[in-house]
Amino acid sequence: MEPPKINRNRSERNHYFRRRTIKIFRYVVVKFKIHDNISIAVFLVMRLFGVVT
Repeated sequence: MEPPKINRNRSERNHYFRRRTIKIFRYVVVKFKIHDNISIAVFLVMRLFGVVT
């Protein structure tokens, strides 16, 4: 098990996870069309993944 391989797999998994999260978020927005709560949903999603800046 080489460290570079593990790091690469981890980064790829994170990238895929973010893309999947965006797809789910878009699906939810399209399905429910809750435009007033989009900012709240974005904040919660970002808070979930610890990407709050």
